[in-house]
Amino acid sequence: MVKTRNLIRFLILFFISLTFFSCSSTIYDRSTRFNENDAFNVRCQNVMQVAQYWIGVPYLYGGNDYRGVDCSGFVQAVYADVFRIDLPRTTAEMYENGNYVRNGIFECGDLLFFKDIRGRGVDHVGIYIGENRFVHASSSGGVVISSLESVYYKEHFVAARRYF
Repeated sequence: MVKTRNLIRFLILFFISLTFFSCSSTIYDRSTRFNENDAFNVRCQNVMQVAQYWIGVPYLYGGNDYRGVDCSGFVQAVYADVFRIDLPRTTAEMYENGNYVRNGIFECGDLLFFKDIRGRGVDHVGIYIGENRFVHASSSGGVVISSLESVYYKEHFVAARRYF
């Protein structure tokens, strides 16, 4: 009889405790809210995580794998991996699509377009990764990270497009 009473007391206390804990709520303050910087950082991390495997891959016109890649093939592969977006194959087609981005208001993952040395149109593309840097397949160095502050890229920058 004593054992039965103790068991009943235990069960009652258990269910009362369970009721109180299940009714509690979590209090969030402003610092725990999602903000756009979090999305930017996650996007940058995802782009860099995929792009790092490409760093050092040699340039190959028309290439689209780790044996050799051109700029649009590289961008197409990273976008497919990170964003699950199928981009057009050529730089010109990528430039014609996507949403225009105001100069200097770039987000991680934006596509940056450059004109050739003769200035005859867009012929190069890279992916913005933050801090005025972008990753791209350079004809002289393969897949590399470059600065938008470099004189060459400052002079040849045309526009940016956003696909996400």
